[in-house]
Amino acid sequence: MAFEWRIDFTVWTVCLTLVGRPPDDTGRKKLLAAAARVAAREGGASLTLDAAAREAGMSKGGVLYHFPTKTALLEAMVQAMVDRFDAQARAAASEQGFARGYLRASLGDAAHEDDITAAAIAAAVANDPALLQPLRRAYQRWQLELEQDDVDPVDATLVRLALDGLWMAKLLDLPPLSKELHEAVLTRLDALATRRD
Repeated sequence: MAFEWRIDFTVWTVCLTLVGRPPDDTGRKKLLAAAARVAAREGGASLTLDAAAREAGMSKGGVLYHFPTKTALLEAMVQAMVDRFDAQARAAASEQGFARGYLRASLGDAAHEDDITAAAIAAAVANDPALLQPLRRAYQRWQLELEQDDVDPVDATLVRLALDGLWMAKLLDLPPLSKELHEAVLTRLDALATRRD
């Protein structure tokens, strides 16, 4: 029996084209949102690539193109959350200082966008707490910026810790504060985060 060795250049060219092509950002964002919905609805431990594919209306191959493993999907969910919050904090900080930027981002769209924040954290913690490294690095960076802001470093840190506590209470579905007390807390935090010129 003779073997014939040849290279199929057509297939090779297609493979090189796919590898060299920039990733489809639309599909990636669609998958991240779908994964967040699954994790929010069914819990972080229930998130699988198959579940994300079904929720997004994509094939598993489409998911694997963007996220070859569940770990890669979870890392991307956490990173997307960090990036969104960071962008909002910096946008608000450009005019008001980082402490107020942090406050505005904590109360703005980044904190409420379809529960992706809670879903990303729950999914990551349920699967591997090490996946929270991007969030840990971001917190170190944010804390340094708060300490270097034009606000007293203790006041800026109190603002961060109080906002983190409010966020964690929401994440864990703890009983909320009354509307009046919640508003009073936010007013006080805003005063603490205001630059002293």
